[in-house]
Amino acid sequence: MAAPYGTPYDWAVDAPSSDKFTWNSGVREVFMHPRLTSLSPEQTKLWSMLDEVRGDSISPEWMQVTLGAIDVDNAFADAADYSFTDGNVPSRIQNVCRIQRKTVKLAGASLVDRTFSAVGKLKMQQMDVRLRELKRDLNHAAWNSQLKLENELTERRTKGLWHWLSGSSNIDNSGVALTELLFKQTMLKGVYDDNFEATDVFISPVLQNVVDNFFTATKPGFMDGDGQKFTSYINKYVSPWSSTPVNLHTERSIYFDAQSGGGESALYTADDATHGQCVAIQRDMFKKYIFRPLVMIEPEPHGDYWEGVYQIDWGIQALASGLAGFALTNKTPS
Repeated sequence: MAAPYGTPYDWAVDAPSSDKFTWNSGVREVFMHPRLTSLSPEQTKLWSMLDEVRGDSISPEWMQVTLGAIDVDNAFADAADYSFTDGNVPSRIQNVCRIQRKTVKLAGASLVDRTFSAVGKLKMQQMDVRLRELKRDLNHAAWNSQLKLENELTERRTKGLWHWLSGSSNIDNSGVALTELLFKQTMLKGVYDDNFEATDVFISPVLQNVVDNFFTATKPGFMDGDGQKFTSYINKYVSPWSSTPVNLHTERSIYFDAQSGGGESALYTADDATHGQCVAIQRDMFKKYIFRPLVMIEPEPHGDYWEGVYQIDWGIQALASGLAGFALTNKTPS
């Protein structure tokens, strides 16, 4: 049944059966996934930028994208028979989806009190705030989540980007100053050496100024490739290790906070005034795998209140494992 006092999304269409989160349990579900995609993309760079794929398993599996070695003997006589050999046997890779949620609960009196309605719709405000909080949690998990799958009484955790890169040994963890040589010859070339090309680089705020200063001695301003205007920062970088300019994105420090609680292990020193991270990826090799998309569930109340739950079940799909990326961690600005 619908919750009392209505819902801020009464105009929305109930979730179709293919997008149901709770297996038609009888409570109302409102399909909210498009809203999540468009909400504050500049605040949650990684999660917002990754392409999305839908799936039907909490433990998706795929074949690793790899390129075999060049065959120097790839030549045949005119009348040669066909011969078949499998020179490239890709690995089977798995990950696990992670349920994430945010709850909202408001007293019935606050929903009809004119004091609250005079300053705005309290329910709309609270649901918008909680949705923004959820998207921050999703972005943090996309970076830091550590693989965990035990039983139905234990939370599932997907394998985030840091752990994909760490598993492929594509991390430089030396606590030295970030230089253009490290940026180009270690990070971008590190992706290139694994037969991929970096398309996007995510940078801690403390290191963005370092990247801006790569060319300050010879160039007074840097071209913003999107807005075609001169700016005081670099958002594109050209190197011999990518066929197109690499897009640079400043990612907020809150996502590089190296939290080690709740089953997550820190792989780097937290962002602060003296340390930062720099990560290059070929973006089309990493996807958001959506098992059950975001819905807002309205359970039947058992008191004088309204409550709702945002919930999503998702994971990271790394098509090439961690080979399509490289990270510089614990780097100092000078």
